[in-house]
Amino acid sequence: MTIGFIGAGNVGTSLGRYFITQGEAVAGYASRTFEHAKESAMLTNTDAFASTEELVAACDWLFLTVSDSAIATVFQEIEPLLRPGMIIFHCSGAASAQIMATNDTRSYAVVSLHPISAFPAKTTALDTSVIFTLEGDSQACEDVQQKITCWGNEAPIIDAPQKALYHAACVTCSNLVNGLVHTSQQLFSEAGFSGDIAQQAFRQLFLQNAQNIYDKGPVVALTGPIERGDQTTVNKHLAVIPKKYQNTYRVMSKSVLEVAKLKHPSRNYEALSRSLEMNEKPN
Repeated sequence: MTIGFIGAGNVGTSLGRYFITQGEAVAGYASRTFEHAKESAMLTNTDAFASTEELVAACDWLFLTVSDSAIATVFQEIEPLLRPGMIIFHCSGAASAQIMATNDTRSYAVVSLHPISAFPAKTTALDTSVIFTLEGDSQACEDVQQKITCWGNEAPIIDAPQKALYHAACVTCSNLVNGLVHTSQQLFSEAGFSGDIAQQAFRQLFLQNAQNIYDKGPVVALTGPIERGDQTTVNKHLAVIPKKYQNTYRVMSKSVLEVAKLKHPSRNYEALSRSLEMNEKPN
């Protein structure tokens, strides 16, 4: 089995590097910009292909590691080149593999393979802790799942209607955290902290809390005024937080309140819940 990539960005290059560490053969990369393909080929010690035709001919598993909006267009361009038995992948978390299932008589398979990981660079390191979520043609998903589990990774298979909700879960524990951290930094600044001290303050709290959540789970690790049912402190927060951050604080407080109820099922949080609702301010 030989693997190829159309698209030489962070995801495709990092995946290529990981597949090679697992002993798989990677042919190389094709890209709209040949220089990008050459860079990814250099990082993986594979080949840069000047044409997609040559790349398609060289591989059995073909990954379309392009933007979500480009998947359908790129697939239409290469579909006439596909051979029986090939598996065509995209790596979108939100889109279904069905966007590539345009031919009812096709002899190739289509699969969505989404690694639950962030890819800030082409050299992002992956290991057996990364989960690869699969969706698409059932037999192909099972075959790919078997291969991935041999590497030591988990590879759950989900149905197409679950993709958007699944991706929302990924975004909630990943990208949305960036927004909360940014809000925290702004509030530290509003409280008089310099930029450097604000950075240090959030890093200490963030890393400690993240480790506690990792070790114990979000329920056991929960601390703070909402967990204690401290309505007075929450009201003080709501009285001084700038208007543009009010909605974020209030919405997240309601979410944290649900976690607190799980941690202390016998504790009465009704007054705090009413306070969050009463302090709701229109934008």
